[in-house]
This record gives sequence, C-alpha cells and structure tokens, in this order.
Amino acid sequence: MKYVTWILIIAIVAFAGYFFFMRDSNTADLENDLGATAGLVGANDTISVSDQSSGDSIVVDSAWLGQGGYIAVHADADGAPGSVIGVSDLLVAGNNTGVSVALDRASQSGEALYAVVHVDNGDGIFNASEDAPTMNANGALVMMQFVVE
Repeated sequence: MKYVTWILIIAIVAFAGYFFFMRDSNTADLENDLGATAGLVGANDTISVSDQSSGDSIVVDSAWLGQGGYIAVHADADGAPGSVIGVSDLLVAGNNTGVSVALDRASQSGEALYAVVHVDNGDGIFNASEDAPTMNANGALVMMQFVVE
C-alpha cells in the first residue's frame, strides 16, 4: 500500500508539472506567433543583411516587422549608427524579403553601415525625428551592421 501511495503522488506531480509547463510553452509560442509583447514596440522585430558590394543601393535579406515601418541605412559614427543615408519604401507588418534601399550616396568599399528598423508614425512618410527606431525586448536597437566589400 505504501508503494502505491508514492507512485500515485509521483504520477500526480508529474501530470500537474507536465500541463503547467506545456501551458507556459504554448502561451509563449502563441505570443511569438502573434507578435505580442509586453508593450515594447518592435520587441519581436528582426533584420538580416549580408555584406554588400559598393554601389548606390543595398538589399536587406529579410526583415520581420510587428507593424508598418521602414529600414533606414545609417552611416557609421564611431561604431554606432549615425546619419541616415537611405530609407526603404514603407514596409507592411510581417515578413519582408529582398528589400532594396536606395542610398543618398554611393557606399564605399570597406565601410561599415547599419540597417535599422524604424516604426512608421502613421503618416506613411519617413521622418527620422518622428519614426523612431525599434527596440528589442532587451532594449537594444533592432539593427544589423554590415560591411561594404
């Protein structure tokens, strides 16, 4: 009888633990699928850019945006994004691939540039002072540095 009681207790604890952890996992998966966050704009946004050839435009491999926005290419300012030298057209929420961004000036071989996700303020026109860069869940800019070859 003593063994049956212990087996029953272990089974109940295992059963409860399984459903507790599965519920948390499914909730997190659902939040990720829906782009839901704890109120941080762009917390699930991502961007991927390969190194580029010099020229008057760059191509962003992929960008996932939680809401409509832009990819702005920033010049390097001592190892951080500096002035904006190019902006994509307005992108829709969701996955955007092969996004071409025309630059205001030709990129130079060897320079580092930054592709940064910016959220549209609702007017459909990029303005660096009004269309803020997005931040991830850790409070860092959603960006990717790349090198011009």
